[in-house]
Amino acid sequence: MWNKKTNTEKIGNYVYGLAIPVFGSTYIVKYVGQASSSNPGKCFQHADEAKKYLKSQTASNVKKVEMINY
Repeated sequence: MWNKKTNTEKIGNYVYGLAIPVFGSTYIVKYVGQASSSNPGKCFQHADEAKKYLKSQTASNVKKVEMINY
């Protein structure tokens, strides 16, 4: 749902939540993180690590990655 044309460097610091869908359109936030102007793509790093985990079954934080893949 993120607009790929958004310049993340202009966003600065932000807080994000990773949520899983339950009961149709209701979501439960399972993880909250913070990104900064020095690392604006932090929330996307979780998705990249989850994709790698599906291929190799190794990750820096296996429980978090399994939740994301869920």
